Amino acid sequence: MNKVSERRSNGHLFACLSLCLSVGLLPVGVAEGQTYYFSASGNDANPGTEALPKRSLSTAAGLIAPGTTIKLKRGDTWFQGETTWEIKDKLGTVANPIVIESYGTGAKPIIKTNDNRRPLLMQNIANTTIR
Repeated sequence: MNKVSERRSNGHLFACLSLCLSVGLLPVGVAEGQTYYFSASGNDANPGTEALPKRSLSTAAGLIAPGTTIKLKRGDTWFQGETTWEIKDKLGTVANPIVIESYGTGAKPIIKTNDNRRPLLMQNIANTTIR
């Protein structure tokens, strides 16, 4: 293949991938069925395993997709300041529900704000369980 044909071929591939991404034919971002662990002492650069948990609840919200399980460490407290943990437009399915639950031992995880705001706001969600 000569250089002109190769560039044309690469251009067609790029256009095809761009079209597929824009109409949602290729998965982007979060894989379905993932479990992510979070601890108030974790780090969002971590992979989200039990040994290396992530930290922020905003990161947790961004990772939620059908089949995702978010695990919050028992005994930990997340202080949200003046913000609310917002989970919006997250639609699980019957086969792949969204689950938010705790792990470890101790008291249930706590999410606090520094005023009278709700610490958690869930809007336009489906097939989601908090336990």
